[in-house]
Amino acid sequence: MSLRDLADYFNKQLLESQLDQQWIDILLGEVDNMYKLLIDKYVTSGTRILAENRLGEHGIDFEELNSYFVSRQAIHTYLTKHRQKTYEKPDTDQIVERRLDELQRFSSRQQVVTEQTLSTLQNKNNLNLGEFQVLSSVQVQCTTVAGSSMSLRCWTVVVVLRYFLKFRNAQVSKRHKRGIA
Repeated sequence: MSLRDLADYFNKQLLESQLDQQWIDILLGEVDNMYKLLIDKYVTSGTRILAENRLGEHGIDFEELNSYFVSRQAIHTYLTKHRQKTYEKPDTDQIVERRLDELQRFSSRQQVVTEQTLSTLQNKNNLNLGEFQVLSSVQVQCTTVAGSSMSLRCWTVVVVLRYFLKFRNAQVSKRHKRGIA
């Protein structure tokens, strides 16, 4: 588990305890979703305010709660100074895997936002597309001089990235067909 994941885990536990103290029934996944709505940088400010207001309706002051949330750096400091633990940097494969996951999430988010926007426009009769499907892709253009070792490395990254994303999408598709999701 990364330090960021550990900080998120701590913060979600804190949020869940606040909800429990207010005797709020919590559905499976609701804490994760609420936490995401409160802190994710890709959530619109309007959605974030709705989430904060929902907490307020149950007597939870988000500003106070947020002041108790911890950062990755706070977790790092606690572990190294108070628990005498050292942080072992992830190996290159783990770093690449995490970054590619970020790219995949970004691509998925872009696709979802595009679908929602187009559906909203179509539902309000501002746009007539009929049935549609949104395809999202990212293109990487290497601008180094052709034939240099840098150009070869850049091309290799593009090929690996494409292979990884195709493989990941195939795995997700297989899970959905089997009903695993």
